[in-house]
Amino acid sequence: MSCIVYQTDKKTGNVYAYNSTSCRDPETRKVITRKEYLGCVDPATNTIMPKAEKGKRTRSISTNEREAVVQEIREEVRKDMDKLTTELNQVRDELSRVSARLDLLLDFRKSVSEALQKVKNVD
Repeated sequence: MSCIVYQTDKKTGNVYAYNSTSCRDPETRKVITRKEYLGCVDPATNTIMPKAEKGKRTRSISTNEREAVVQEIREEVRKDMDKLTTELNQVRDELSRVSARLDLLLDFRKSVSEALQKVKNVD
């Protein structure tokens, strides 16, 4: 019987997939488990990334493509930062308007309470 077994490397946290097959050794009459490495498990998609064939290790993405992707990500981050900066400035403007109104209301409250004090002192 064969099944896929997942093992986690305690040091790195990487998850590896193995095809585990159990069979009985006819001489010793013990169960033997054979594992065949399938590949590393991608944490984002939980799919098994197959192992590279011997002598054919290649980078999944070329340096030029990687630079292009990095440049696109930088542009997106700049756009997001500009948008957030604009929103932050709008919030600051609104906060200053609210603060000015609050100051007016506090001044009005103070003048009303002073007027009430004068009325109470007159009576």
